[in-house]
Amino acid sequence: MKKPSKIAVLSMATAILLNVSSIGVYADSQKNLDVNSSIMQDTILESGETYDGIEVYGLDKPSTSSFQNLNNGSLSFSGKAEASTLYSNKHFKGKSTINYTIKNYGSKRLVVKIYKSGSLFATETLYVNANSSATGKVTGLDSSSLYYLKFEAPSNFSGTIS
Repeated sequence: MKKPSKIAVLSMATAILLNVSSIGVYADSQKNLDVNSSIMQDTILESGETYDGIEVYGLDKPSTSSFQNLNNGSLSFSGKAEASTLYSNKHFKGKSTINYTIKNYGSKRLVVKIYKSGSLFATETLYVNANSSATGKVTGLDSSSLYYLKFEAPSNFSGTIS
């Protein structure tokens, strides 16, 4: 009987290794897909959706039809997120100078940005140290324009603007 050539042996060994590794990769990928899809089902909701009695808000910029006129009262807000950017539930308008109070319950500095509706760039950026409160004023706003708040992750906060 004739011995197989080195090329034939090498080709068969490569084919066997590729076949075994592709089975392993497929099994591992399928397992990860199952785990990830169940995680995705349990944690990704759109703003306004309800899951187990909890209504989710603040994952998107607020609608321009939803706003608080600060001449008629203050805007309260709160939220907590490990990795998601959060937004105020409403826009606000009515004053050219606003007062803010923000409590950061988190262990990292909280970054809060104020945006004029339709703008790509923040009008103002506020920083609240870990486990601290910050109060202050923002001046130079257009009282007839709509503004909203953006809270960078991680975040755990509450506050008001008036």
